Amino acid sequence: MFQNLEPIFQQYDTFIDSNLVRLVQKNEKFFSDFCGLIGINKNLEALKSLVTHIGYRCISYDNYDRKKIELAATDLALLGEVKIGGRSISTWKHQSKTFANRSPFILELIAPKPTNHYSEGLQIVALLLPTQDLEALNRLALVSPYLFDISGLDNQLNPHVEIPLDNGHVVKFHIRSLEDVIALERAS
Repeated sequence: MFQNLEPIFQQYDTFIDSNLVRLVQKNEKFFSDFCGLIGINKNLEALKSLVTHIGYRCISYDNYDRKKIELAATDLALLGEVKIGGRSISTWKHQSKTFANRSPFILELIAPKPTNHYSEGLQIVALLLPTQDLEALNRLALVSPYLFDISGLDNQLNPHVEIPLDNGHVVKFHIRSLEDVIALERAS
């Protein structure tokens, strides 16, 4: 439960660090190839500089609705809410908090899909590729194709690929920030 958002603000750096470390440990060759492909230094701080948002999965729609009410009572602003894959997803931006890379703190609140059963909590770390083009995303998926879930490449508005981690969490690679995706949705 959020009740008070401080636990999330106290946890998110640790959450990001532990999942990026898992990603690197899962396949060091991938990490090396990835850093070379996108032109960043091969270290955790360089990888953290790509964080664009984190995702919190809810176990029920009732819980999703409660969390939205809690978030609305804070200094997070609702950027938008959409239905994707039959479930609601709302995106929230903190007015002053930032990630380590100084980009705005963005939280994606995710209602459950009827077919998926995730535990409640922070589960997604999303990275923004600096080149921000679809070809870079395709090249990334080819670096270590056995690691990736590429089903998100079909998403016209927000294509992405992801690497599931052994703890049920996932690291996603995007070519657009959530703020940009929301702006595109509003424009169409």
